[in-house]
Amino acid sequence: HVLNMYKRINEARANNPALRGTNRWFLHKDSGGFNEDIFSVARWSGNDVILVFVNLRNQVIGPEVFSVPQALPLSGNYQAVNLVADDPGAPLWPQPQSADDLRNNGIQVQFNFPNEVQYIALKPM
Repeated sequence: HVLNMYKRINEARANNPALRGTNRWFLHKDSGGFNEDIFSVARWSGNDVILVFVNLRNQVIGPEVFSVPQALPLSGNYQAVNLVADDPGAPLWPQPQSADDLRNNGIQVQFNFPNEVQYIALKPM
């Protein structure tokens, strides 16, 4: 499992300019401040937007909602996919969400494994 995860991380980095560029914004919890159990950063290049989350603990941790900053170049509707999941093309939401909904409600992150990595790509619809 670990080898496959690192393979998917490397493939995502190779195929997404946002993960190689310099634009980044560290994400805050929707309630304010940082979650010290989760590394959380938004990366973008042009319209390529990826939210990176890493469970820093060697145990499963509870879900968290993170604010989506105004700095991200979002407009229109989006579907989220996890680029390092077993099926990186599978939608994470039942229906697309608007940029306004994402900014108003934030994005919830749920980990299923210790030390799990999630690269959440926001795909324009």
